[in-house]
Amino acid sequence: MKPIFLIPGIISCLALSVYLYPLDNDTAEPDNEPISGEFENDTRLKQALDYYLQEQNDNALALLDDIVKTNENDYRARILRGNIYSRTQQFDLAEKEYKRCISIDSSNTQAYVNLGMLYTETGKPYKALEYLREADTIRPHDAVILYLIGNVYFLLQEYDRSIPYFKEAYELNPAFSQNLIRIAEYCHIKGDFSSEITIYRQLLERKESSLLYYKLGLAAYELGDTETEIASYLKALEIEPDNKDIRYNLGLAYFESGNFNDALAQFLILTKGAEPNANAWYYRALCYINLGEAARAWEAYESLKNSDSKLADEIYESLKNE
Repeated sequence: MKPIFLIPGIISCLALSVYLYPLDNDTAEPDNEPISGEFENDTRLKQALDYYLQEQNDNALALLDDIVKTNENDYRARILRGNIYSRTQQFDLAEKEYKRCISIDSSNTQAYVNLGMLYTETGKPYKALEYLREADTIRPHDAVILYLIGNVYFLLQEYDRSIPYFKEAYELNPAFSQNLIRIAEYCHIKGDFSSEITIYRQLLERKESSLLYYKLGLAAYELGDTETEIASYLKALEIEPDNKDIRYNLGLAYFESGNFNDALAQFLILTKGAEPNANAWYYRALCYINLGEAARAWEAYESLKNSDSKLADEIYESLKNE
């Protein structure tokens, strides 16, 4: 069996609700600093922002509703209210808020970007591109906007159109690492695993991440570099010890390298939980077989029968002559 591959989310690490902040090419990520001046100087908006950041959505909405009643053209309150609606998956209401911001000020980059992210999230990529391109026209050469446009093309699998956006965004803001991650994912798609590994190592020199180590392990697997694969999964588990996908891939890597004791240790952990993990039970049984522990392999077979009869049959065929 091949390792488990994680599928990127719709907007890949950029949550809809975070885009409350100014677009700033000196910022590593788009959600680092709030709009300090405009919010800090308005007590009610500052309080609403605090509620928002604490995920006290009802309290934030109550205060924002009051602000909008006082001034229906307060785009800051409407942007924040739209973000809360996005967070709570009330996408129609979020869309109305962002569009109202544009009607208040047709050059409101924030509203165009948020609409673009919303349409990306809700599976409307061409509408997303329409608003993100408008944001790019209003504020050209912005790393975040370029990344978002490239991301839509990437999700559409139009890689030749997406990669130039990621490269330009990276040149504008090298600290915004998501661009390099997307380029690495493209390298994986086209089978250039060596370049993919180079990118992940470059990113890991800046900041360790379980996901980056995991992806590095997957790329190493494709090259048949078991040593790097195992080392990468181990580093990933140090950061995220409860991640079952990482642990399962580590067990597979040990198993395929003939290290059945270390493989068994991983599959024992994965089969302790209440929820049956058929693949882990399968490899647990195979480890026992390879270690000459037939009695324990039969016990694993009995557990496997309850969750996956096909895999259990394979174990039975291996054991019946033991």
